[in-house]
Amino acid sequence: MSSLLVDSPPPAAPAVAEAPEPPAPAPRACETCGAPLLEGQYWCLECGTGAPGRLGVRAGWRVAALVVGITLLLASGALAASYAALSSDSKRAVTNPGAQASLPATTSPPAAPPAGPTPTSPATVTPPPVKPTATPATPAPATPSTSTPSTSTPSMSTPSTSTPSTSTPSTSTPSTPSRPKPVIPRHLIVLDTDAASTYNPGGLPDSNFGDPSATIDGDSSTSWTAKTASPGCKVGAGVGLDLKSAQSVKQLNLATDTPDMDAEIYGAKSGQPASLPASGWVHLASRPRVKSNARIGLAKANKRFRHLLVWIPHGPAGKCPTHVSVNEISLQG
Repeated sequence: MSSLLVDSPPPAAPAVAEAPEPPAPAPRACETCGAPLLEGQYWCLECGTGAPGRLGVRAGWRVAALVVGITLLLASGALAASYAALSSDSKRAVTNPGAQASLPATTSPPAAPPAGPTPTSPATVTPPPVKPTATPATPAPATPSTSTPSTSTPSMSTPSTSTPSTSTPSTSTPSTPSRPKPVIPRHLIVLDTDAASTYNPGGLPDSNFGDPSATIDGDSSTSWTAKTASPGCKVGAGVGLDLKSAQSVKQLNLATDTPDMDAEIYGAKSGQPASLPASGWVHLASRPRVKSNARIGLAKANKRFRHLLVWIPHGPAGKCPTHVSVNEISLQG
């Protein structure tokens, strides 16, 4: 019996049951569109929805779209405010201050501003009503085209338009009366080359005188001369001019190398009188102490004369030269 116990094999050890393997984690999927999410992926690549976990659940593209919409709304509000400010400056520059001053004190209430994209923009807040400016002492002319109520938008006007300096008309200062302008001769009267002659009613010798045509040749270096005599540096002669037709003469220009001599201007309507004084001569001007270049205005310039006479009664007093000269004569009508 002991041998049976010895020879029998030992009893087998009970089999140890193996622990079952944990099931593989189920693949994650987007809660919005169902797209698969990889390990460590917190945002859906299809719709942008956040995966549940450490970052939390996000609203995805809807939140982004909301943020973009709010940003565009604020930007459009700022753009509208800038446009309103620029329009206010331009209207203030072109608005007639006289027309604003002529508006009645009881103006209509300001119109409501146009609905903007956002009520939070500070530039769209309606400013307080502008107080009417004091009317200046001199009323400015009102322009009907700019006084229509439709063109004055209260939301675009600023209190800076109430400066009184811009409403003062520049034409209110009375101007001092100007002196009458001198009559300017209209044109130069052209004389024929034979229009000048020596007028010698006293019968003095011809050798006492020079060539009278030198007075109308346009050359001031040539001259008609006449000898002087004592006492009193007497001359008693002159230069006669034939205009060939009756004309109105307003001014006689005379150039001489012997200034301070006396000159008398006469006119005749038809023939040249043979003596001086005579009823045919009309006295037009007196010029004592003629200067080197004299401009002598003639009386009765509205009358017409065919003959003119430059009469030299005396030479320069106190320093009598041997002769007097008339270098150039020109007429203006």
